[in-house]
Amino acid sequence: MPNIHAGDLDVHYLEAWTPGDRLATIRPPKVVIAGALDPLTGGATAARAAEALGTPLVTLDGVGHSPIIEVPDRIVALLARLWSGATPA
Repeated sequence: MPNIHAGDLDVHYLEAWTPGDRLATIRPPKVVIAGALDPLTGGATAARAAEALGTPLVTLDGVGHSPIIEVPDRIVALLARLWSGATPA
């Protein structure tokens, strides 16, 4: 099986993604977590999701597309702060 890299994929459709109004109706504590090195759903895509949710965007330096796999301890700490009522950033 060949290695497939994000740069090899045509993902321009993500640039045009517009979150639906339904995202803003989510009431539980929420945060958008993105890896700074994520070429697929980080950057502007994550920013649009955070804006639609009305929630902070936390961008993790040195992390790619899979923060929960790459830095699970950081994700758990962010979620613990969020669930305790503190700002997750």
